[in-house]
Amino acid sequence: MTAKKLLQPKRKAELQNLLQGFGRETVRKEVISVVMELRKVPLKEAQNIKTIFPAEVKEILNRFDYEIEA
Repeated sequence: MTAKKLLQPKRKAELQNLLQGFGRETVRKEVISVVMELRKVPLKEAQNIKTIFPAEVKEILNRFDYEIEA
């Protein structure tokens, strides 16, 4: 996948599929954590967010050391 395609807004399920080797629950917790940090929202709101913004996608992929091709 190209970097441009990877760093577009994604749904939580798309990220879980992309990072399936790490386990669904692990990815879910990281996504919620990143959303809470970057959007500065409480836990309940972060759990209900469905679309992950490009900056959040980039941070999540960095946390999992996912290689982004240029």
